[in-house]
Amino acid sequence: MWLDCLVSSTEKPDHAAHRRVAPVKSGGIRFLGKCSLHCDTVSLTIHYSWEANMPKLFVTILKYNTQAKQADSLTARKKVIEDALRLAQTTVQGKMKASDNGRPVWCIFAAPEYMFANPIQHGDHTAGDVRHLSDGTKVSIEAWLEGLSLKYPKFLLFPGSIAWKKPLQRSLGAYEDKMSKLQSTSNLTKQQISDKFKSKAVTRKAKAIQAIQLSMATFHNNNQDRSVSGEIYHQAEDDINGVTWYQTKPGSGFGQPGWYGLTWTANHNEAWIDHKAPTSRTKLAELGGAGKATKMARNTCLVYLNGKRLLKYNKAQDFHEVLDGNQDTVYVPGQTAAHFRTADGVTYGLELCLDHLEESLRKKLIGTGVVPQVIVLMSAQVTMDPGSLANPGAMAIHACSNPGNNLVGRGGVDLADSVLEEDKPTYALYSFDSP
Repeated sequence: MWLDCLVSSTEKPDHAAHRRVAPVKSGGIRFLGKCSLHCDTVSLTIHYSWEANMPKLFVTILKYNTQAKQADSLTARKKVIEDALRLAQTTVQGKMKASDNGRPVWCIFAAPEYMFANPIQHGDHTAGDVRHLSDGTKVSIEAWLEGLSLKYPKFLLFPGSIAWKKPLQRSLGAYEDKMSKLQSTSNLTKQQISDKFKSKAVTRKAKAIQAIQLSMATFHNNNQDRSVSGEIYHQAEDDINGVTWYQTKPGSGFGQPGWYGLTWTANHNEAWIDHKAPTSRTKLAELGGAGKATKMARNTCLVYLNGKRLLKYNKAQDFHEVLDGNQDTVYVPGQTAAHFRTADGVTYGLELCLDHLEESLRKKLIGTGVVPQVIVLMSAQVTMDPGSLANPGAMAIHACSNPGNNLVGRGGVDLADSVLEEDKPTYALYSFDSP
């Protein structure tokens, strides 16, 4: 009998070579390497590890239906987040050991898309409604998130998204107000703030035009008239759970049943609402010399850990983001590939709703060499498509306004290599072995 190891005893296993091998767990040991044991009648492959008792990484997914609760005040939404964080922190701390104190991340917290948007008098934003908050309100939320992150250390916050807008014309006064409200920049002098403001050489309008053109090239094959979200949508009431969402009209060539994770039932009496989805041509015209646009809109997720902002990501895809129809606000797609790396060496990726189904993260990471180990999707109403993940072997986390779509699992499969620890009315707590 003899032992033939794939790696020598003086060097660690090549994790990359074995990363597609599903971990086998026994007695708290995570097996990642591999060796072969042979005798006359048996050939046995053994998976082993250099690390015993791999630490757990916890995940808290907020259950909050942003498609039914847009009448809630911003204060009420903040309370929902903080209440869930407080309860999850108590549970997670009870599961930690003294040896875990040195770990930079204990728990990932994820909330649905549109967690922060302009409050209205009915459940969800529809044609004619103003969805986007002012720039000043967005800054106030940003400052609150900064403080919240300090209050809940070792919780990596993905607090949903903020729908907001800002003038195309920059203002030094607004910039000074922003810098003074954020803890990370509040120590800057007035002269330093003024110098930073003057250093912004490219106008917001020029940046907006450039972003739309790049998005058109990346996702629409330079077709100015293509609209991802279809030409006509309808506000429909789901007969099962009372969730309101946008639905393209059957027969329009878009929005067949099940399209982009949405459903449509025939027993509705509501009138169809004709609402043209903005194309790149429309947006560029509004930003042109004869256009009416004076504001640019964003749908933004800010990621925090220990009071520090790790990522600012603007949604790349436009699914009827601007609804008021005033033509003074243009949604500008984000262009960055949403990824970052924490101190423990874990690489994270981020997607917002339609980004996932358009494979925005995967396409933007092509050629970069970046392979996210954990991918967090925050949505209003999509289902996880494992084929759209930037890394098919990543641990996927989905926080959706429809709690039935929430999941934590490897490769986008719920509970694959993960455990549901608690399932509460306002949140669910999962865990998985830290990558």
